[in-house]
Amino acid sequence: MGAKASSMISSCEQVQPKCSKEEYSSFENHKEFSIPDDLLVDVLSFVPHQDLIRNCRLVCRQWKDIIDGHGVWKIKCERKRKTVPPLKLRNLPLHYYQLIYLFNPYGRNLVRNPCGEDGLRNWVIASNGGDGFVVENPPAGADAVPTEVGVQYCFATSYYVCSKH
Repeated sequence: MGAKASSMISSCEQVQPKCSKEEYSSFENHKEFSIPDDLLVDVLSFVPHQDLIRNCRLVCRQWKDIIDGHGVWKIKCERKRKTVPPLKLRNLPLHYYQLIYLFNPYGRNLVRNPCGEDGLRNWVIASNGGDGFVVENPPAGADAVPTEVGVQYCFATSYYVCSKH
């Protein structure tokens, strides 16, 4: 259903009324025919982000307000498992979830060489007790690294305290 709804909505700017202008404006004024905002948020959350920004915002003021709001983008962030920090703000910044969805600023790993793929490069060894740090590929004496991680490297220490930063 998501793909079908997405294709219907992404072509939304091509819809032409099949009635006279008077009938159309009369129809437009009847609130009982409007789609509830909650339902519209759910449907629009399945539309690709490019279509939301370029096309669907142009349909009408209601759609623009919904797309510019937080609801659609928050659902899209949750669905794509984007990292969203917990906020206790009463008023969120403008386009907060949209920017998180598009740029994923909290999903990046800021630690260089986090798993030892480049040996000990970018690390300063503070203490190297016992046999010191070793980079293992694949890890020995532990469960295998999940395949979705993409690399099989990991840091290992010996029998005595080691630390790095």
